[in-house]
This record gives sequence, C-alpha cells and structure tokens, in this order.
Amino acid sequence: MPTIHLTLANRSKVPLMIQIEPEGADYWLLPDEEFNLQAEAKKSDGKLEVEHCDGYIAVYPSRDVGYISVFQGGAEVECGHKRPSEA
Repeated sequence: MPTIHLTLANRSKVPLMIQIEPEGADYWLLPDEEFNLQAEAKKSDGKLEVEHCDGYIAVYPSRDVGYISVFQGGAEVECGHKRPSEA
C-alpha cells in the first residue's frame, strides 16, 4: 500500500490548531514548527484534503485512506499535542 505524506508548517506568530478528521483529533503547531502527516492508502490515488477554517486547519482523508498519523521531529505525537490550557 502506498503511503501518503503531507507537511504542514505554521509560519504565523500564533499557535495553530490542526484538526485531523474524521476523529476530530486536535494537534497544535507553535510558530515556526512543522508537522509531518502520514497515512496508508489502499489505492495509488489516495489523498489528504486540507481545508482552512476559522482559526484552524482541518485535514481529511479521501475514501480509501486509513488513519492519519502526526509526527514532529521524527516522533509520533498524541492528540492534544501542545494544546493551550485555554483551548
């Protein structure tokens, strides 16, 4: 199965929430940080779709794509990664 890779970077001056669907899992990118997303696809045309929403970025897998894993600095991170206390 092919693996899909996507890099997301926060080039703003404020933390940015990345929401992974369909679970709604939240991961927070601090300024000048990056996440690397990976997912297994059942077909070669699988993709990740990115949507800019009010105050966050949502990432959706296409139909034949499995769970999206989130990595930073080569290590997988958990849901709620760097979530601000006021979020």
